[in-house]
Amino acid sequence: MIRQHWLYAAGLFLIGQVGFGAQAAAGELSKVDRLLQANGLQLAGSASPDADFSMESLKGANYSTLLWTWKSNVQKMGTPPGEIAWGRWAGDEKQMPPEEEEGAYMKKMVALQLGDEPPIYQEKAFKKMVDWMSGAQANPAYKNVILFTDLSGVDDGTVGKYIRAAHPDMLTFDTYPWQSEFVGSGKEAHGGKPFDGPPVGLYYDLRRYRADTVTTGTEYGLYRQTFHAVEDYGPKSGHQMVYRNPTGSELGLNTFAPLAFNAKMVIDFQFTGGASSLFEHGVMKRPTVLYPRLAQVNRAAGLFGRALVRLTPINDVQNGAEPTTDVLFIRGEKKPGEYAAVYGGFRANGGDEKSYITQWTAYSTAEKLGKPEMAEDPWVTGFDVRNLGKVNAGLKGDAIIAWFKPIGMSKADAWEKGQVYFMVVNGLTSANPRSIAADCEQCVQMDFSQTPGEGIEYVDAVSG
Repeated sequence: MIRQHWLYAAGLFLIGQVGFGAQAAAGELSKVDRLLQANGLQLAGSASPDADFSMESLKGANYSTLLWTWKSNVQKMGTPPGEIAWGRWAGDEKQMPPEEEEGAYMKKMVALQLGDEPPIYQEKAFKKMVDWMSGAQANPAYKNVILFTDLSGVDDGTVGKYIRAAHPDMLTFDTYPWQSEFVGSGKEAHGGKPFDGPPVGLYYDLRRYRADTVTTGTEYGLYRQTFHAVEDYGPKSGHQMVYRNPTGSELGLNTFAPLAFNAKMVIDFQFTGGASSLFEHGVMKRPTVLYPRLAQVNRAAGLFGRALVRLTPINDVQNGAEPTTDVLFIRGEKKPGEYAAVYGGFRANGGDEKSYITQWTAYSTAEKLGKPEMAEDPWVTGFDVRNLGKVNAGLKGDAIIAWFKPIGMSKADAWEKGQVYFMVVNGLTSANPRSIAADCEQCVQMDFSQTPGEGIEYVDAVSG
């Protein structure tokens, strides 16, 4: 068995052959996978060109990429071609890079977002985005740039239609889960009690974007919440919301859960500006307590990313059908023996709502059914979680286990060659602003029927 305490909220393992490092099977990589393997997992901080900005602070937080919102500010990027990989948003076809002085920095441009939340469920907007993305893909200036669209409120059918028509390198979405009770109105509106518990909406969107993209040659990512805001469109609008600063444990989950769901880009909204969770009033010389946690989380994610950019979900057939089985939830408790509701796209194991895990088939069971391929791997036999602190009244919280294989390799070959990877994520969080990540530490246990291959290797979240 494995017993591991999760201060960093996650772990990445290789089952099988000694000698860590995912290797894709023979064959040509897609454009986006080639760029991800060349440039690494994308951990980007979004920045306003007019806000206070420090390259030292950006690098100190272990970002891979600087992402400008709408306009770039090359004066803050250092001597050409720049101190860090970069990208930006483009407002329309006439605002594509290079603009003004951007030409000298194009060698380090790695990402370009076309528009922001375009309503592609409308025919006119859909056609515009297809034409715009198709034209950008045909432009040799962007052969080494990840071209992506950020979507919001778009159904799966339209997402699939857009992928088939426009062939984006990547899609992103923005679901911001860390909220508080809305109190007051107008100028007096403010946040009340913070909402605690699992980010149900985030899990739902992660699962569906994973299903929408995984077999299409398209990757996906998301915007991570690093801002606070009060939005009041009036009581009749149905939109009165308070987005609060995340805690250290929530920031970790907002990072590692997406990686377990196969996300390949995490963009902070936002790194700069007065609403940033990372700096007091947006002043870079005044980092908040969340800033060092961000640096810690980004470092671990970047180290895991060395393997993750070479991996894909282990099941050969990924068509969006429910339930998802190569991501598994060990279900957290509301009270002893009573588990939280199953998240959208999953179901309780065997259809039994009292099961402590979501749908999963052990190899021994699959073998008896004459369908060994139903199992995620030949070795794991069980799981459990133990809460090591007082958060959630000491009851166990969620944990996530996700299985991967190298890109281009079949599930059967991954089994045979000992190239099965799995990621474990601690899903327990605290909304208490005075809490620290260690308050949510859990022991996650996995049991194995036998020693897998030549052993199990673990990616260290500090040294890599």
